[in-house]
Amino acid sequence: MEILGLPNFSTLLNFPKVCVFGLWHLGVVTSGCLAELGYEVIGVSEDETVVASLNRGEAPLFEPRLDALVSKHLQAGNLRFTSDLPRALEHSDFFILALDTPINERDEVNLEPLYSIIRQSVKSLPDNVTIIICSQVPIGTCDEFIKLIVSMNPNLEFELACVPENLRLGQAIDRFMKPDMIVIGSPSNMASEKVRNLFAPLESKIVNVDLKTAE
Repeated sequence: MEILGLPNFSTLLNFPKVCVFGLWHLGVVTSGCLAELGYEVIGVSEDETVVASLNRGEAPLFEPRLDALVSKHLQAGNLRFTSDLPRALEHSDFFILALDTPINERDEVNLEPLYSIIRQSVKSLPDNVTIIICSQVPIGTCDEFIKLIVSMNPNLEFELACVPENLRLGQAIDRFMKPDMIVIGSPSNMASEKVRNLFAPLESKIVNVDLKTAE
């Protein structure tokens, strides 16, 4: 059964491996939809209860068709979930940060969970990995992430891009798979090209901008 009536892209192209960190609304939808495109996807969360639930095909929150999408690709073998971030990052071509960014009652963003994951992952990131920030962050945050990664692992070869999420509760799968446009913010043509290729199967309009514009 095709969840969205889309072709099985994995039979057409040799797709890279994707690690997605953050398994709430944004991260689970991203993991399931990338698996639907044929990618080999590993979703990661520090919450082992969430991981166990997802490995049974049960998303931690309700989104129409999401359980069916996750179950389909668990059975197909190209989607799995773990709490072991270093192991998940092995041989990954893309590392997507898809945490739902915490915001307090004063609309202030708490970026510490994102910084924490960067610090935890930086020594495990493979060379030539492309890091994609999908979480909502204030202007200038991605430049700070780049500085942090370079300071902690100066020999790492990596690219970083910002692809702002455009999901909506109740319509998230359709929004991901049939976007009006995809915005890619990056500091280099190489990063833009890698991320463009990742999302190419969606056949959507792609707008390339700098990091601050995407943020």
